[in-house]
Amino acid sequence: MTNTELTPAESLPKGMTKAQANLLASTILKNFTLDEMKLAFHTAQSYGANIFNKEMWAIKDTKGNLQMYCSRDFLIKKAYQNKEFVSLQASAVFKKDKITISETEVKHEYNPLEDRGELMGAWAKANTRSGTPYIKYAELKVYRPATPNPYTPWGKDPQAMIIKCAEASVLRRFSEMMSVYLEWEMIEEQLPRIKKSEYKRLISEANESGVWESSEIVEYAKKHYFLFENQEQEIKYFAEQPMLWIHKHAQ
Repeated sequence: MTNTELTPAESLPKGMTKAQANLLASTILKNFTLDEMKLAFHTAQSYGANIFNKEMWAIKDTKGNLQMYCSRDFLIKKAYQNKEFVSLQASAVFKKDKITISETEVKHEYNPLEDRGELMGAWAKANTRSGTPYIKYAELKVYRPATPNPYTPWGKDPQAMIIKCAEASVLRRFSEMMSVYLEWEMIEEQLPRIKKSEYKRLISEANESGVWESSEIVEYAKKHYFLFENQEQEIKYFAEQPMLWIHKHAQ
């Protein structure tokens, strides 16, 4: 049973109206079972997240496992709810940089006008009211996928991604959300593949989510599916020529 059957009032998760259930079933939690939908809804509630504005949502990996994700803004909001948290600092680290990190201090020196060498990782530091900071160093080889898709954030901008990984670790320390990941932390290999015969369904899904422009549909696809190198252009092409797609591929 899929969540499109969530119509009887007694089947709805506690605290959810019929209209809200139908909204989730057609957008954020599409193709989830009733139990999966209840779990996602109540998990978001337990963290104080509004699932309807996508402060938190759920995705199933290729094995059908449910994984909760949240937005970076929500993680920051949760961190600031901790009275100890004051501010966040972060920077990428390259091989030629001079850097030393202790439990309480980061000394990082480099000349931005010179070649800094290979990207190695990033650090993040949370400043606290007690004066004792919380520091995390994220090593690139630990976080970056072994073979990143060049069209995904890890392929396009690994520097920004590794900084976000360090930041996320620090923010989780104060938000008490250690088991929840941010959207860009999804492991590419866990995303479901999509075939050419499924592009019509993909475009419909994007449209139902309020995404219409071809470039935005491609971004939607990269968020929800693992794309091979040629698929980005294929999806963009079919999104710009829906009538041609329907004529050739309608079942």
